[in-house]
Amino acid sequence: MNDSKTKKNSSKNSSKLSIEKEENLQDSKNLNEESNNIEEINKNRENLDKISIRKAQAQAFEKYIYETGISNTFQLIFSELIIKKIPMENYFTYTASRLRQFGRELDENKNSQNNENN
Repeated sequence: MNDSKTKKNSSKNSSKLSIEKEENLQDSKNLNEESNNIEEINKNRENLDKISIRKAQAQAFEKYIYETGISNTFQLIFSELIIKKIPMENYFTYTASRLRQFGRELDENKNSQNNENN
């Protein structure tokens, strides 16, 4: 009779152990999933931060381009390259000299405005 009770107790203990093992495995899986979710959330936050920084940089660059008139200047220079039929091998030299010329003219305009204000 003791043998029978021992077997039943052993069987119950074995069942309890297997249930506990399953619960532990499930808890472990849940923890891993939560950990993965947290890592994914952190990566998404980092990506959003990078995107917002790049967006701010792009907006600052666009503002700079607009305020300096560089875009219009290059459009004018490229038009001149085509109209004047400048050979391709001279594009860089021509563009550089025209940019210098625009810079000098801009400086002269600023100086004349300063002299008028004084």
